[in-house]
Amino acid sequence: PRREKLTKWPRKVFAVQDKSSFPESSFYTWKHQRPPTPWIWVGGWLLILFTLGCCLFPLAPMQAKRAVFHTSLTILLVLVGTVSARLALYSVIWTVLGKHVWLIPNLFSDHVPITDIFSPIIAESKDKDGKPFPVPHWQKRAGAVAAVASLLAGLYRVAPDKGYGAKIRDTHDDVLDFLLEKGSYLQKIGSETAMEAPKEDPKEDPKETVDHGEL
Repeated sequence: PRREKLTKWPRKVFAVQDKSSFPESSFYTWKHQRPPTPWIWVGGWLLILFTLGCCLFPLAPMQAKRAVFHTSLTILLVLVGTVSARLALYSVIWTVLGKHVWLIPNLFSDHVPITDIFSPIIAESKDKDGKPFPVPHWQKRAGAVAAVASLLAGLYRVAPDKGYGAKIRDTHDDVLDFLLEKGSYLQKIGSETAMEAPKEDPKEDPKETVDHGEL
């Protein structure tokens, strides 16, 4: 007897309109939507409050601004330090051994979930076949290191001490001085204002003056 040729995998999936019948020669899939939990509502309200807080940030007290500044600076320093440590370790190992070894190799991976970023801590890069990359000759590695060092030295020598670069550096220093000294300055002004007592007018009230003349 003639057999019906079945499709191994559907090209497109459509929503079933007639749910009373299900042909056996078709593929089916069920979409399950998870019911909302109270944490979704809490997260939504927290997101709204965070947005309002960002809009009202210019009106925040100096202590709140300093806290945000120090928190952001700490996060930035951690990120820059981590990236610098990865680059330094890779450069040293590649220069000495020629191996492509990275610290926290999944740090910038898009296909790795956030829970697996720090696993493994250190690993060697491999090609699509799962084999380590070939080790270049030591002369090529030495030449590459010399070229990079020469480029950095040249950029450091031609860096402008005046002009736009100096203006950016001065602006950065002014912002740091403002955030670090403004709080203590306001506290000093407030304490001096609180310590000053109001002075009374030493003039006598003419209504309370008594005439001791003859009765």
